[in-house]
Amino acid sequence: MSERPDVFAFYLPQFYPIPHNDTWWGEGFTEWNTLLQAQRGYRAPREARLTPGSLGFYDERLTDTRAAQGKLARDAGLAAFAVYHYWSLGDRVMPEVVDRMLADGEPDLPFFFCWANHHWTRAWAGEPDQITWEQQYEELGDDRHIDWLLEAFADPRYYRIGTAPVMAVYDVQAIPHAREVFARWRERVRTAGFSDLVIIGMAAPTTTASPADHALDAWVQSFSGAVQAIPAWRRALGSLKSPSGAYQFFRRGDYRLQREVLDANLRERRRGADADRIPQVVSGWNNVGRRSSRAWSMAHDPDAFATDLADALKCAPSISSPDGERRLVCVNAWNEWGEGMAMEPSVELGSAMLERLSRALT
Repeated sequence: MSERPDVFAFYLPQFYPIPHNDTWWGEGFTEWNTLLQAQRGYRAPREARLTPGSLGFYDERLTDTRAAQGKLARDAGLAAFAVYHYWSLGDRVMPEVVDRMLADGEPDLPFFFCWANHHWTRAWAGEPDQITWEQQYEELGDDRHIDWLLEAFADPRYYRIGTAPVMAVYDVQAIPHAREVFARWRERVRTAGFSDLVIIGMAAPTTTASPADHALDAWVQSFSGAVQAIPAWRRALGSLKSPSGAYQFFRRGDYRLQREVLDANLRERRRGADADRIPQVVSGWNNVGRRSSRAWSMAHDPDAFATDLADALKCAPSISSPDGERRLVCVNAWNEWGEGMAMEPSVELGSAMLERLSRALT
């Protein structure tokens, strides 16, 4: 077993405008709009808010931006970015940042893809049934997706266990004939000269099956499952501790979650229902900007993050390929600013999150 686990963090490549978002959300819309929405008014407590620090309100199409992100991550000891990847019958909807990553070599950090295989909807506007971008799947035998992935797998930065590329999938159960699809992917990967393909699934709150039941190598611990397992009265308690929290709870159904309650549940589940799953550590949470009601937020606490990360490092399982083995820990997330989940420097915390990560790893 390797001495120190590799820590990866989800990376959102959505900080630039695209015609699709112009049509559905207004001209010039980017992920920064959701952050600004979360900063308005009193729905989220001040302790749950984050404002970009040294990197500013960046455009990820810029090489310098991604180079700076890579340096921050490298210096802190992060092993890889898990970059969200979009694919629906060849439509990648937001291809520009990833295309530039592959072309210019920045960020100079190992990465792998997490296929975010879900519909895009107007849920943020309270219209969850209005689909703006439909996730569709190829018929068996259509190799367009794995053909495109193989080109990325050849990038020298692509994260591998041994010589096997790693691929994460958001919703395994939504893929028709997933076992056959993954078998075909592995066949193509081995034919291309790799030892195998390591496929990781994001566990849902209700997931009880083993990874092998879905032709996977591992599950990532479910963050939302840990939230749902908290008794209702404990979920509400943080909201009822202040007049403004109580007002938003009764008016909109918003929750102000206590971080210590969430972390304690994550740690308990790592030794129970989530044993042998890749531990997930959350950098923060505030999705007020994405929900008109029933939003969640919690105070940012770098020290609490460090404590939970230390526990996750102890629990990290070993993931194997035919020619390698690594222990993995997941951080959610590197730059999901619209959800209040960011490791990048902020006005409020400075570089405290990166400092805690570095300290835990060294």
